[in-house]
Amino acid sequence: MTDKATDSFQYFVNRFSSDPRVSTVKFFNGIDYDYLLNEGQRLGIGRDYPEDAEFRVHENSGDMITDFVNNLQHCVLINSKIKTFFEAEGLGDEVVEYLPFKLLNRKGNLVSDDYYYIANVLPKINCLDLDKSKYKIHPKKGTVWRISEIVIVPEKVDPELKMFRLGEDPKRIIFRSDLVDKIKAKEFTGLSLCEMGEELP
Repeated sequence: MTDKATDSFQYFVNRFSSDPRVSTVKFFNGIDYDYLLNEGQRLGIGRDYPEDAEFRVHENSGDMITDFVNNLQHCVLINSKIKTFFEAEGLGDEVVEYLPFKLLNRKGNLVSDDYYYIANVLPKINCLDLDKSKYKIHPKKGTVWRISEIVIVPEKVDPELKMFRLGEDPKRIIFRSDLVDKIKAKEFTGLSLCEMGEELP
């Protein structure tokens, strides 16, 4: 693989894990405009994002705390080890806004003294392959709507980007295969992905 040849990479879609063993955050309490987390918009700590954010694992989820924290909001929640890894991979503040929070277990106790982070991915790329993907057209807006299978056009992706949002549906975060390979090599836990063309949960 070469860093410049985007067609030599595969791409994967971040997804919710249905594994009942893993701890899952279902609500982002204390964020007034949590929908912004799915828009690729910088929030700003102390502005649209609280300085003392705490998110609790839902009482009906599992008790397995993973490096990537499962959640219902399509966000990428990570521990400090992943943040350090991401930054070493070039995913600095210009690509990802790291929003800190404390993670509480099902009993409401701190999981760790370390911060966890919402990796708020900022770049949005309109790269959906309209012929190969499965979706509907919004009846009023006439735009892509309710995507059920994603296939992208790699040539439309900035060759420097290892992680980005799908412009046609920004809540969908895309990982490049070389980044995924390194995550697996590091044996980080909890990342759940769909392959291109696989039905989304």
